[in-house]
Amino acid sequence: MPDVTPAPAPRPAPPRPGPSAPQPVPELAELETLAGRPLSEHVTVLDAVHRALAAQLSAAES
Repeated sequence: MPDVTPAPAPRPAPPRPGPSAPQPVPELAELETLAGRPLSEHVTVLDAVHRALAAQLSAAES
């Protein structure tokens, strides 16, 4: 009769270091002030928010 011993269970791999936690984006706080600002400033605020988020995304991808 052949010796049938079960194969050892695979061990889980240790966790890999993940990306660091995203840093707060101060420009997002500006969104709360849009209601009290003239409409002409909305594009400027939204553009600043977009640039800040895009910079954070590109830093996370590299």
